[in-house]
Amino acid sequence: MGGPVPLLLAALAVSGLVALAWAAGFRGDAQLESEAEALDLAASLPGGFAGKDVLLSADRRHALIADAQGRLVLILPHGAHFTARRCDGAAAESQGTQLALHLHDRTVQIDAGKAADSWLKLLERAQPGKARPHHVQGRA
Repeated sequence: MGGPVPLLLAALAVSGLVALAWAAGFRGDAQLESEAEALDLAASLPGGFAGKDVLLSADRRHALIADAQGRLVLILPHGAHFTARRCDGAAAESQGTQLALHLHDRTVQIDAGKAADSWLKLLERAQPGKARPHHVQGRA
């Protein structure tokens, strides 16, 4: 076989793989559909997690969830999917609508939007005396 036929077959095969990856959910930036989806992700943690209060970020790429005992879970994007991570003891700073959540091993930047104060209040309410979230003066 020579000429354009092998090239056309290769292009069709690559297009099929791209379509298959897209159908499997490997596409673009992940966004949470609802608070219920965030609660389901938190419940999937080993040992379970019964979330009570849920806050979604403005871009719907993060969620902060507290349970009745004051434990916290952060939902964050991992490629085109999400991961749930316990974040007890986290500290936070806000500059306008942007929130820097300081975890044990890294800092996560979150666009909390108009709910930035609510994120800080949930952190403080869930962990009184542990993490003192605060506003940082400066650029927004």
